[in-house]
Amino acid sequence: MMRKIMLMLSLLIFACSCYGKLQDTPTNLKPILLNLKSTIENHFSGKNIHDLREPFIIEYSGSLKKYNLISNANDMLPLSKSDALNIRINKFLKSQNSIKLTGTIYFDQYSDSALVYIELSKDETVYQFYSMESSPQPPGGLKIFSKRLHDFLKKQIAIKQLIQDSVFAKEKVNFNVDRSGVLSRANKDYLSNSIEAFIKSEKRWNPGLQSGRMMDIQVEFRLLKEYLTYENANWPSLNDFSENVNINLITSNKIGSEITFYSSSFPRKFSNNNRIIVSMVYDSILGKYRTSSVHSGSLFDTDKLIRELYETPQEGNLKAYAYKRIYFYRNK
Repeated sequence: MMRKIMLMLSLLIFACSCYGKLQDTPTNLKPILLNLKSTIENHFSGKNIHDLREPFIIEYSGSLKKYNLISNANDMLPLSKSDALNIRINKFLKSQNSIKLTGTIYFDQYSDSALVYIELSKDETVYQFYSMESSPQPPGGLKIFSKRLHDFLKKQIAIKQLIQDSVFAKEKVNFNVDRSGVLSRANKDYLSNSIEAFIKSEKRWNPGLQSGRMMDIQVEFRLLKEYLTYENANWPSLNDFSENVNINLITSNKIGSEITFYSSSFPRKFSNNNRIIVSMVYDSILGKYRTSSVHSGSLFDTDKLIRELYETPQEGNLKAYAYKRIYFYRNK
């Protein structure tokens, strides 16, 4: 009996939290939208469709006297399946008077799941957008900054202030750039004193922007060993320098007991051996993460990170990533 009561309380709490995400929806329509969301997700999940987004409309046809889901996604399934879905949709909407709903079906990149965003269509066109993300930029750009860093390290090795093998063992150098553009070292290690000296010669950066807000950023540069090894080596003419630099948004709060980074793209491979990496999709209607995937790290470490993500309230700037896969990672 007690288990049944606890289950009912859990369902009630879940329902209340879900309704909170449908703030602009009439109260009587909220449970209907949640039922439609769940029905459409179940209908399109498990169909071996990945990494795709399909918008849809649900509207009433006066000639057919029923509601229909209109989407290119219908072409991916047999007609009988689409008919069955429309029958269920009409059961939920039978008490509604010719409303129109719009939404998007998000087919996940890794799992065989489909997530759905759905809302009441407005009479006017409403454009939802987020400001363009802007990475932090040093004077001259990231590539020129990396060359200044390499030239500095190369000189320190030449004058015996640094041991070449010890520098190479680091593989990368990390810097923090705060929201005012001030540069600081990210790690305390063998290179700390040299990096502090290098930073003193550097000017303030243009800070990073995320969803219109200045953010604390960590920038990670891969060390180019060939350039550091040979005295007359030329700086490589890399057309795509992105493979040699990672830009990680630093969360303003710790998740659980540890600092955790997140990004909308998979972290570069050159440093993943020392990382715990998982990814999830944020469902803005339910207000929680779903469809977790593990990419790197031990079972204990990745389970711990996933559990702590589920237990930690989502930050406002993560909502810009709604229904996109977000990569969370920690340094071992």
